[in-house]
Amino acid sequence: MFEVAERFYMQLIPQAREIAEKSAADGMAEQARQVGAVIESILARPEHAWKASSGAKRIKAEVEDSQ
Repeated sequence: MFEVAERFYMQLIPQAREIAEKSAADGMAEQARQVGAVIESILARPEHAWKASSGAKRIKAEVEDSQ
Protein backbone atom coordinates (compact mmCIF):
# COMPACT_ATOMS: atom_id res chain seq x y z
CA MET A 1 0.00 0.00 0.00
CA PHE A 2 2.89 2.34 0.63
CA GLU A 3 3.95 2.18 -3.02
CA VAL A 4 0.40 2.84 -4.20
CA ALA A 5 0.06 5.84 -1.88
CA GLU A 6 3.48 7.15 -2.81
CA ARG A 7 2.75 7.02 -6.53
CA PHE A 8 -0.72 8.50 -6.09
CA TYR A 9 0.26 11.44 -3.84
CA MET A 10 3.79 12.05 -5.04
CA GLN A 11 3.41 11.40 -8.77
CA LEU A 12 -0.15 11.16 -10.10
CA ILE A 13 -1.70 14.12 -8.28
CA PRO A 14 1.21 16.49 -9.04
CA GLN A 15 1.19 15.41 -12.70
CA ALA A 16 -2.56 15.96 -12.97
CA ARG A 17 -2.19 19.43 -11.44
CA GLU A 18 0.66 20.25 -13.81
CA ILE A 19 -1.41 19.19 -16.83
CA ALA A 20 -4.31 21.33 -15.60
CA GLU A 21 -1.99 24.33 -15.18
CA LYS A 22 -0.60 23.89 -18.69
CA SER A 23 -4.12 23.58 -20.06
CA ALA A 24 -5.11 26.82 -18.36
CA ALA A 25 -2.07 28.54 -19.86
CA ASP A 26 -3.06 27.19 -23.30
CA GLY A 27 -6.48 28.82 -23.13
CA MET A 28 -8.50 25.97 -21.67
CA ALA A 29 -9.17 27.60 -18.31
CA GLU A 30 -12.62 26.08 -17.81
CA GLN A 31 -11.39 22.55 -18.46
CA ALA A 32 -8.42 23.14 -16.15
CA ARG A 33 -10.77 24.41 -13.44
CA GLN A 34 -12.93 21.30 -13.81
CA VAL A 35 -9.91 19.01 -13.55
CA GLY A 36 -8.74 20.91 -10.48
CA ALA A 37 -12.18 20.55 -8.92
CA VAL A 38 -12.15 16.79 -9.54
CA ILE A 39 -8.69 16.45 -7.98
CA GLU A 40 -9.76 18.42 -4.92
CA SER A 41 -13.01 16.47 -4.56
CA ILE A 42 -11.06 13.21 -4.63
CA LEU A 43 -8.60 14.45 -2.02
CA ALA A 44 -11.47 15.68 0.18
CA ARG A 45 -12.86 12.16 0.55
CA PRO A 46 -12.57 10.54 3.99
CA GLU A 47 -10.12 7.91 2.79
CA HIS A 48 -7.58 10.66 2.13
CA ALA A 49 -7.95 12.36 5.54
CA TRP A 50 -4.87 10.61 6.89
CA LYS A 51 -2.73 12.61 4.46
CA ALA A 52 -3.49 15.80 6.34
CA SER A 53 -2.28 14.34 9.64
CA SER A 54 1.12 15.18 11.08
CA GLY A 55 2.14 11.53 10.70
CA ALA A 56 1.65 11.77 6.97
CA LYS A 57 3.81 14.89 6.84
CA ARG A 58 6.55 13.04 8.72
CA ILE A 59 6.33 10.08 6.33
CA LYS A 60 6.44 12.38 3.32
CA ALA A 61 9.55 14.11 4.69
CA GLU A 62 11.24 10.76 5.26
CA VAL A 63 10.44 9.63 1.70
CA GLU A 64 11.76 12.88 0.23
CA ASP A 65 14.93 12.63 2.33
CA SER A 66 15.58 9.10 1.09
CA GLN A 67 15.40 10.11 -2.58
